[in-house]
Amino acid sequence: MNGPRMLSDVVQTTVLFSLCLAGAGCGRAPDLQTAELFQDAETAFREAQSEEDFIRVATRYDQILSSGFVSGAVLYNQGNAWMRAGQPGRAIACWRAAQRYRPRDPYLTANLQSALSSCGSAATIQPDTGMAGYVLFWQNWLSETEKFLLTSVLLAAVCLCSTFAPWVLRRRLANRLTLALTAGFLLSAASAAWDWHRFDRINHGVVAVESATVRKGNSESYESAFTKPVTEGTEFCVLDRRSDWLQVEFSGIGTGWLPSRSVVTY
Repeated sequence: MNGPRMLSDVVQTTVLFSLCLAGAGCGRAPDLQTAELFQDAETAFREAQSEEDFIRVATRYDQILSSGFVSGAVLYNQGNAWMRAGQPGRAIACWRAAQRYRPRDPYLTANLQSALSSCGSAATIQPDTGMAGYVLFWQNWLSETEKFLLTSVLLAAVCLCSTFAPWVLRRRLANRLTLALTAGFLLSAASAAWDWHRFDRINHGVVAVESATVRKGNSESYESAFTKPVTEGTEFCVLDRRSDWLQVEFSGIGTGWLPSRSVVTY
């Protein structure tokens, strides 16, 4: 009698814990006001005709993001609005941020490629993962939410297997199965943790003006750090912030300071 009851208790506990982890990755659903803002922005996008109209549309999407509701769809549409407004730098920033939630979206990939090409950028479509990209080769195949879900499912499988596999399988086979599932869980957890690091701990940015001079210090009085200004669409990582200036690092180029008015960060 105790066996079935214990099985039910473990299954319920594991499923509940998995749903909690999955919920942490899924975020919250939009409320009525957010849904109305999104619908209004969509209508305004369809009716927009000039660059000024599309700037106003992009601002509407920014109101949704500022309310705390972050969605790949909102970021993707905002990028489209900025691109139609003739501001590819801001569009690139939106689409890069959207990749966190929609890594396999072919339209997002195509639009980002077009924007990078228009800016003369040789950057890759997928966000850089460094050495982790070689070990966690699937890193850019799954969204952040999908990684949380996968980690939750594998954790549930480990719990169930370690508890009940010895009852129905030979001990050696049960141990191997549990070990394999544990390895999968640890790799999936590492993948989710790397997403947290590269998206939440590292601040990225894009030059949002036609050209900007990178300085050796945080004021206009410092001399140029490079022989040429950086152009719109050039991407970087933020190292430090002082007043209205950002210390940034350009991959393969070097570091310097840019005024915050010339860039957009995400």
